[in-house]
Amino acid sequence: MPNVLDLIAVVGSWLPLWVWIALAALVAGAIAKFVSVVGWRGALAAAVAVLSIGALGAARRKGWEDREKEGRSNVEKVLDQARAARDKSRVDNRDPDRLRDDDGYRRD
Repeated sequence: MPNVLDLIAVVGSWLPLWVWIALAALVAGAIAKFVSVVGWRGALAAAVAVLSIGALGAARRKGWEDREKEGRSNVEKVLDQARAARDKSRVDNRDPDRLRDDDGYRRD
């Protein structure tokens, strides 16, 4: 998922400055209108609600990222164990004197 600041940087590279100023004025006007309609307390409550929802989403994404990172590390551990076992098997099977060795378990 791309970062919002990266997206702004990419879009900002081809948008002229007057468009950014117009967008900032539009957002400021919308905030002022919202504050005039619901008052300062309502606007503050709405801001807290929006920020808490955003923080909750960020925490949820962080949890998934941690879970994916843990899963990747577990997979790497298993792959390393499998590679080590395969390498040991190759070394053991190179020696022709050990071809008939067994583990002592009778399989009749």
